Amino acid sequence: MPPSGDDFRELCVFNLQPCRYVHSSWLETLAHGELTQRLCQHPRVSSPLNRYLLNRFGLLGDYCFALEGYARSVAVLPTEKLARLVRLAGLVQHSQQLRQVISAQEVAHVRAQLGESDYQFTLNRAPFVISPANLPRLDLPRDDLPRHCDRVGMYYLSASLHQQPVAVMNRVLLKLHYELAADADAVPPSITPALATLLMSKLKKIVCSSP
Repeated sequence: MPPSGDDFRELCVFNLQPCRYVHSSWLETLAHGELTQRLCQHPRVSSPLNRYLLNRFGLLGDYCFALEGYARSVAVLPTEKLARLVRLAGLVQHSQQLRQVISAQEVAHVRAQLGESDYQFTLNRAPFVISPANLPRLDLPRDDLPRHCDRVGMYYLSASLHQQPVAVMNRVLLKLHYELAADADAVPPSITPALATLLMSKLKKIVCSSP
């Protein structure tokens, strides 16, 4: 069934208007990134600018209006909620390992890196999103935990959209920091599309219910 109303408008933005959602880090990769970023704020030049961005990122003429269900809901998520979805997936993946950190010094180290909100989510909510027994075992570094959790979250995001046209994932990536794009191509075989879709669907409900 074709989308209608708000769904169709959101899909039009997703497909045709990247200047409405592209992350500034992607614009910084362009030859005139600073100028392009300023132009994104001016509606009068939005049409040629959108065409330029679609062409520059290899998306011109490659549209995806037939999205349904989970894929559609993820595609139209605002950048902030999409980034949060990615982070939470990484926290859920490592919740059991992080809950096993018990020494005061190491707990303080983890809390300082994650921040109190993410730390409390890891302890109190993450284990109930999906059973840790259903998750693959992935190594957890001691340092740079936020970046690592984002990397793992990108594995799950990419795997969950594995069966969608490549143009869907490429547009979703434009909403996130440029550095995360490489992680989407490095999904471990242990993270299957079925597992990823299950986890991300559950987390999307949490993200969308938050203010």
